Amino acid sequence: MRSALHPRFARPAAASLLLALLFGLGCGASGLEKRRKGYEAFYSGDLPGALEKLEKADRKKDRLLSALDRGVVLHTEGRAAESNEAFARAEEIVAETAVTDITDVAVSFLINDYSIEYKGEDFEKVLVHPFKALNYLALGEPSEALVECRALNNKLVEIQEKYETKSVYAEDAFARYLSGIIYESRGETGSALVDYRLAESAFEKHGEAYGVPFPASLREGLVRLAEEERQADLAARYREKWPDAGGAPYGERREGGEIVLVLENGP
Repeated sequence: MRSALHPRFARPAAASLLLALLFGLGCGASGLEKRRKGYEAFYSGDLPGALEKLEKADRKKDRLLSALDRGVVLHTEGRAAESNEAFARAEEIVAETAVTDITDVAVSFLINDYSIEYKGEDFEKVLVHPFKALNYLALGEPSEALVECRALNNKLVEIQEKYETKSVYAEDAFARYLSGIIYESRGETGSALVDYRLAESAFEKHGEAYGVPFPASLREGLVRLAEEERQADLAARYREKWPDAGGAPYGERREGGEIVLVLENGP
């Protein structure tokens, strides 16, 4: 097929395309390097330094990634309110970029993925809610934490309806377990049991990928709430499945209280 360009303009056009390719690759590499330094500071415990370096790595096309990074760093630093502001901004960006532009697809194909705006992975969109819930608990706002639990459920259902294959990320054991703990702490034992069972299913399906054993505390929670909800058959099945699952009944635990330690262990 002959080129529609006049020969006189063919060389400049090719040069322009090459320049665009190099520019796109260069920006992507530069942005990645700056962000990598921010991550190194974060994992070394230099949270203020991480925040500063990640802000320097900010690009318009990475605004979602920047909001997520900022939310996590501020959360780790104990600045819960500011962290939730960053996560809320991330949710706004997700909504703004929900529709894929055909131009973005073409540019990504011709240049690289770093030349188009980052729209986030499904698991990132899900994990915003557990982080926000933990922040609200730190702020003494358990009702708002429950709102995030419900938003988490809606997001996972949305992902499950979006894909037909079972291999795609559509469930999160940690998020479900945390949601169940929050529900139980607020006395909503029925909702807590639902999330504990979803966490159980996720652990059993993907436990090897998680790299952690099935939590003994989750086993106890399943037995405890099955009994509290008077689901005798379910409780008996759990007792048979985990004969060593101990723990006090729900009523006793609620009177005495409990400390839950959440360990955030990154790569």
